[in-house]
Amino acid sequence: MVDTRYIQVVGDELGEEIEEIMERFFAVAGAVAALIGVTVGAFGAHGLRDRLTPADLDIFETGVRYHMYHALGLFAVAWVASRWPSGATTIAGWAFIIGIVVFSGSLYTLVVTGQRRLGAVPPLGCAGLGRIARLMRPGPSDLPPVRRASQMDDARRMDDARHLVGSASRLLILTGAGVSAESGVPTFRGPDGLWKTRRPEELATPQAFQADPRLVWEWYGLRRERVGACRPNAAHEAIARLTLENGDARLVTQNVDGLHEFALEEAVAEERSSGRSSDESVSRATPIRLHGSLFWTRCTVCDHRTADRHPVDAASEASLPRCPKCQALLRPDVVWFGEELDPEILESAMEAADAAEVCLVVGTSALVHPAASLPLLTKESGGVVVEVNTEPTPLTEVAQLSLRGRSGEVLPRLLTVEP
Repeated sequence: MVDTRYIQVVGDELGEEIEEIMERFFAVAGAVAALIGVTVGAFGAHGLRDRLTPADLDIFETGVRYHMYHALGLFAVAWVASRWPSGATTIAGWAFIIGIVVFSGSLYTLVVTGQRRLGAVPPLGCAGLGRIARLMRPGPSDLPPVRRASQMDDARRMDDARHLVGSASRLLILTGAGVSAESGVPTFRGPDGLWKTRRPEELATPQAFQADPRLVWEWYGLRRERVGACRPNAAHEAIARLTLENGDARLVTQNVDGLHEFALEEAVAEERSSGRSSDESVSRATPIRLHGSLFWTRCTVCDHRTADRHPVDAASEASLPRCPKCQALLRPDVVWFGEELDPEILESAMEAADAAEVCLVVGTSALVHPAASLPLLTKESGGVVVEVNTEPTPLTEVAQLSLRGRSGEVLPRLLTVEP
């Protein structure tokens, strides 16, 4: 007769041995997976080091560092678990191996995504999957590898930027005061800015106009006179030619000086002399003016708006510009401090930014919102940002490429139009 108690004892001992073996297996497997995660992260960081911009590289290295911390921590847990008394780590072992596989897999995904798009790489796997979906949206084909600015000469950086801009099927150009400064237009915030003798609140607010419209018009008359004497520079001309020839390029400007329109008029005249221009292309190339124009007026009572380049007679309130429809005072058609941007104009700019594969930001301080948010919208939608400025700005950290130099020198080389 078989002794069932002996069988039970042997079975219990065997079960304990199997359980201990399985626990050790899980612990060792987790440790191996942790080391694989660390290795993948290290090789991925090394491989991308020369192919990401400084901002994106910082984000990527932060992500790799977090994953390494998790992997090394779990490796330590695995080492302890392999020496733990039997029966104490079954649940922990399963959770451990699942966790390490998730972290290793997400890290590998981040590495591959970074290599494919060379864009911002999110730091953590779970949070990164949503970002990866946006990054995988179709963008400019065959994007060139982008190296860190400190490791790239000017010629290579220009070539890469030209390829990015030229390969984009949807391009947004955002310009600021720096573009017009080269034409002699005083910048808004520079040491030679028009605001230096008066505070903006004294002149560029609805309250100031209501309190003393003659003073405000006198100042805007001076601005019209000084700006009207300026001519478009090579940057304005390059942008006008590109937007006229490229139906998928849109221009959004923060400037109120009208130089983009002036350059477009000259480009249209040249095109029409050769029979190549059309009304549709001219309409499409007309800039979206976020902040209005010095050379447009609008009525303070009715909805009348009109282009107006006439000199301003600010000798008295009676001589100020009047609405031809209702005879109420006209005001400069610009966005003053404390006023909202025109909703339709802002919506058009945001739609262009969201659809753009490349947002080229030129001569803007990136301090005035919502204009400064447009490149970020392009970035969030899976596009890339290219910056042209004489100095770093808050956008430099998110730009794929940042070109240093005057816009009048950089843009004619960057925005080449094929004959």
